[in-house]
Amino acid sequence: MDTWPLLTAERLALVACGVPAAGLLAAVGLYRRLPLAHRLFSACLAAGSLAGAGLGLLGLLADRPLRIAFAGPHPSLPVTLLLDPLAGLFLLLICGLAAHAAWYGREYALHGDPAPSLLLQDLTVAGLIAAMAGVVLSNDVVTFLATWELMTVATFVLVLQEHGRTEARKAAYVLLVASQLGTACIVVALLGLAQQAGSLSFDAFRQLGPLSPALRNTLFALALIGFGTKAGLVPLHVWLPLAHPVAPSHVSALMSGVMIKTAVYGLIRCCFELFRDLDASWGLAILSLATVSAFLGVLFALMEHDLKRLLAYHSIENIGIILMGVGAGLWLEASAVPVLGGYALAAALFHTVNHGLFKALLFMGAGSVICATGHRNLEEMGGLLKRMPRTGLTFFIGAMAICALPPLNGFASEWMVYKTLWALSQAADPWAQPLGALVAAVLATVGGLAAACFAKAFGVAFLGLPRSRRAADAVEVGPDMWVPMASLAAGCALLGLVPGLVLPLLARALPACVNDAAPALTDPGAFLALPVPAGPAPYLSPIAILVAIGLVPLGFHLAWRWLGESFDRPRVYGPWSCGYPGDAPAPATGGGHVAMGRAQYTATAFSQPFAFLFRQFFSRRKLLDVHAKKTEYLPERIVVRIRIRSPFDRWIYGPLRLTVLWLSGRVARIQAGSVQLYLGYMLATLVLLLLVAP
Repeated sequence: MDTWPLLTAERLALVACGVPAAGLLAAVGLYRRLPLAHRLFSACLAAGSLAGAGLGLLGLLADRPLRIAFAGPHPSLPVTLLLDPLAGLFLLLICGLAAHAAWYGREYALHGDPAPSLLLQDLTVAGLIAAMAGVVLSNDVVTFLATWELMTVATFVLVLQEHGRTEARKAAYVLLVASQLGTACIVVALLGLAQQAGSLSFDAFRQLGPLSPALRNTLFALALIGFGTKAGLVPLHVWLPLAHPVAPSHVSALMSGVMIKTAVYGLIRCCFELFRDLDASWGLAILSLATVSAFLGVLFALMEHDLKRLLAYHSIENIGIILMGVGAGLWLEASAVPVLGGYALAAALFHTVNHGLFKALLFMGAGSVICATGHRNLEEMGGLLKRMPRTGLTFFIGAMAICALPPLNGFASEWMVYKTLWALSQAADPWAQPLGALVAAVLATVGGLAAACFAKAFGVAFLGLPRSRRAADAVEVGPDMWVPMASLAAGCALLGLVPGLVLPLLARALPACVNDAAPALTDPGAFLALPVPAGPAPYLSPIAILVAIGLVPLGFHLAWRWLGESFDRPRVYGPWSCGYPGDAPAPATGGGHVAMGRAQYTATAFSQPFAFLFRQFFSRRKLLDVHAKKTEYLPERIVVRIRIRSPFDRWIYGPLRLTVLWLSGRVARIQAGSVQLYLGYMLATLVLLLLVAP
């Protein structure tokens, strides 16, 4: 191999680490001028992240993996890094989105009064980016777990930024507990492999012979629980909708866009490389959990009116879609159909990239809206498209992408996932074909619910009249915030219009065991045709399906006209608002008057039919608070609160929380505050140790 890739990698790594470090030193020197210090460090962090993205692209295109090792904390524990195409793809995604988030944070973090801990927040964001990069580059157990824990600690600190709020403290502690439980499972799984290999190196794991079925399945179950917790896989998702809303919006973009994808990386690396022999039951387990996650994630998102929590639930939905591809790929590979298995895994990787783009865009758009209105509640927004046209346009593009509408990138990758689900008919298992059809039907339902959810979110937030004074006074954010959003929106459009550009790169990132799909993915028509080796209809073209779908309404239209129905010009009437006074103008902050839209269709009303239709999936409680001076029949104000509780919180986490609190109360009895009692505990412990000592 030529030496230029290694030399280029060294230079890019030096820039990726050195520029943010220099920016940090300069920012510390400018500490008394906090806004300037923050902007300088954020710009340096963005530049370093771009260099890291270049390093990832180099690893993706290199002919051979790039390896590096240097001394660790102990001679027997060296730090080993591996930059192969799979790690390069994830590094490119992590650092590319980190550059956008860092530049967006230059202005976002300065809204309001900058906190004295702003530089600490910037340093923690840099630590989170470095930790995520370290996770995908690690090539031994110690380095992987160290960077994995650093990622958890950085996320905990960022979620706890507004520690004065009860909501933030609760989210941070739930995040920490869930992460540690998941990490414990990952530790046991990796140490189990290390015991078999006699080494902590991932290279030694790759050389292992076949493992016993019991050990192999146990290690897979531990890895699925550990990585599934970080990914937000149902029912291990409890931390995710709590943490994302309270984190700063550019941090939420990183958490949802790339941090939870490190779990996808870990699962792919373990199942397709480290665990060696694949089992079809693994694919079935992942596919089943992924289907439940996608459906329940979008359903709970549809019930939400907190814009950031709504987006958090959609992260659960899209993790489900990604893992549908991973599960189908495992099943097909275990059934000796490696070409289709690789195609399914490529679909999962493609949706991983696409979800990172449009979800970061949506969280940044939500952050811009929150900066302008001061609210996360959709019911306090409205009419923002007129006041924030750039934010509205980019958010609309992200909404179309997440709804998988052509010609954007969400459609391209979900189309590939659809094809892999139909390809399950090629698996040897007789249950594969009906299950694939069922999961495809669920995925279609998920797409419809996602479209309904974002019709609600975009319509209530950006259309109509303002629903609050802050919404009426909203102004567009500055270029430091909308330019990164425009860049991400352009990426969504590019990957949707020309998906063939990225498919050859995805083919390079496939693990060796499914690399037989690479020639099919490098074919220019790979996006349009599924490489089914046999069957009466080996090709499924999205163009043909779209044409067929378009012919249906055209046929209805022609039949309607043939029957002689008239097409008069529609007459426009003002809606009757049930006798209530209309939207009267109210004084604006800058002078003049502005219409305030209270008599409008609300987000609650929009989601009501779906809440009734799917009421068996959650408990819904309505609280009515009537404020009246003399009699309740003449109220001055009526407040309606609707609380929706998931079945997992009701039947699993709620009882578990009560059990832990009950046990804590019982254990607290031994802490009586008596010094004599504590000395007795020490004496009893000493006697016990003397008795059991050899």
